[in-house]
Amino acid sequence: MAIDLYADPEQLENTRQGDLREPVTAAAISAELGISERTVYRDVAALIEAGIPVYGERGVGGGFRLVEGYRAQLSGLAAPEAQVLLSVGAPGLARQLGLGSILADAQRKVMTALSAQAGAGADRPRFHLDLAGWGQQDRTAPPFLADLARALLDGTRIAFSYQRVETQQTKDWAVDPLGLVLKSGAWYLVAQPVGRDAPLIFRAPRIATAKVLADRTLAPDGVDLASFWESQSRAYEGTFESVLVTVRLPLNLHWRVSAQQVGSEGPKGSGMVVVDLDVEGIDDAVSYLLQLGGDLEVLGPAEVRGAVSRQVARLADLYRAEGDLGRGAPKSTPS
Repeated sequence: MAIDLYADPEQLENTRQGDLREPVTAAAISAELGISERTVYRDVAALIEAGIPVYGERGVGGGFRLVEGYRAQLSGLAAPEAQVLLSVGAPGLARQLGLGSILADAQRKVMTALSAQAGAGADRPRFHLDLAGWGQQDRTAPPFLADLARALLDGTRIAFSYQRVETQQTKDWAVDPLGLVLKSGAWYLVAQPVGRDAPLIFRAPRIATAKVLADRTLAPDGVDLASFWESQSRAYEGTFESVLVTVRLPLNLHWRVSAQQVGSEGPKGSGMVVVDLDVEGIDDAVSYLLQLGGDLEVLGPAEVRGAVSRQVARLADLYRAEGDLGRGAPKSTPS
């Protein structure tokens, strides 16, 4: 989609080649924003007439750039932009991070700076992000999450002890925090340990103690949190054992497996549908499939069908004895 340079002059700084030190050519702006070079020259002339501090340099290495330090005024926000900015509400996340009051103050300031037309309706959220799973709305945030968020905002180091699940032992770390990530209801800290060259990922609930330090962070500024998380997630997912399972299940349960489905649905009939599911290994497949109830049938592969059958047999044996509700549980001994 082409961008109107006149409507958004800061695109001069947002192009791939544009920063405050290097001028940006009309050809580069044209390619980046999807407009013609003629439109670039026309819009630049209009910007200059409107008082926007754009200037050009002729010759080799020349081009256009904004005067250093220039920023567009907030009044330039269009009504849809203001509504999107303010109406994607995630107050629950802000409270978990200890940033509820900061978010509220920022929203009030934005509303105050907007024109009446741009701000109309922006204070009534159109979108609400509820990222907790069903039944997890009351899950408490990790105890030191607010401290991690504060260290990120203040640009300071943080020291904490971290518990490893495998050994149940803790290790002390001093890190430069780079960002917090919420994944499937769980918080993760991306941070670069002091003395190391590469960031690591820590699960926030495993942080046993934490202290925000006075030392300023020395982490590199060029780390893109989203790109780093995506690359690490892909690498982690690549370690999973994957198995393709074919199942037949009722149509009214189809939505529950849509995230794992591979390819299109198979034959449908009598209210049933056949689908292929990509799951993480046989053990995880058995656990996942049994959650879907007794109306689901595993058609293949044979290893998964057999594993489900054996697990069902164990469950049947566990509950077979009539009247023995406590089978398998230790009997109480009178004192």
